[in-house]
Amino acid sequence: MLPCADMASHTLIRTPTWQLRLPEEWHEQGQSESGEAYFETQDGTKGVYVATWNIPASDKNNSRVVAQSFRSAEMASLKRMEGYEWELLLDEFVALESMFITICDAWAPAKAYRIASKVIADVPVVVRAAFHDYQCDDLEESQLYFAAIIHSLQRAA
Repeated sequence: MLPCADMASHTLIRTPTWQLRLPEEWHEQGQSESGEAYFETQDGTKGVYVATWNIPASDKNNSRVVAQSFRSAEMASLKRMEGYEWELLLDEFVALESMFITICDAWAPAKAYRIASKVIADVPVVVRAAFHDYQCDDLEESQLYFAAIIHSLQRAA
């Protein structure tokens, strides 16, 4: 599969809370009862789950605390996956005014599996996307393929 550097060949998917550009060969595979959307490549080797949470106004946590909580949950989720030894490739925490973004990128080379996640916390709304490469035999190729896609995930304007 070729890298996705050419965003002109990508389709913009927009909801009231987030937007994401995916290559044209990706298709929505459905939505869970909780509203989590799942998109996948035609060959099923790559996928992305995108979900939105609304943090209650009564919850006094700010965006930083919420983003850190989601990041901790990401790390714990990886550790719970039996039979996987993860290499943490990136663990980034960025502040943009009142919004906080976390990006975690992990690879299990023995299983040829890569998961990168991006969380955008802008309380009361949190958007989380998990990008999966189910056949990540070539880490550099996977990183090139997903870079523009991950970057394209934003809060809807």
